[in-house]
Amino acid sequence: MLTNEASQAGVGRQSMAVEVAQARRLFTRAEYHRMAEVATEDVLLLIEVAESSLPYDRSTKRRLYAAAGIPEYWLVDCAAESVEVFRAPNADGYREVSRVAGVATLNLQAVPDVSVTLAEIFE
Repeated sequence: MLTNEASQAGVGRQSMAVEVAQARRLFTRAEYHRMAEVATEDVLLLIEVAESSLPYDRSTKRRLYAAAGIPEYWLVDCAAESVEVFRAPNADGYREVSRVAGVATLNLQAVPDVSVTLAEIFE
């Protein structure tokens, strides 16, 4: 998914996550941090890329995102090369939870034309 130019420019997995959410546009780190001012209702998909933060992302952040009404949350587990997909938030968390591993394609629920394969995420 990331081009060689993007990889050589130091654009990491966080930018890739934003790229998918923003219809495949890469952002600089400065642009990424300015987006912190985005309103919750503007977010279609939130992606966390986790290695050491997996337990925190799976519990605390998941609850916070559901309570905020984030419609879709992907938790990328780098060690397991899998993605946990959370959809349909409510006061108690997310009603739809799945884990995707192996050869699979993830589709953004709000924009079905946007998809990414696990191979693209973990290459």
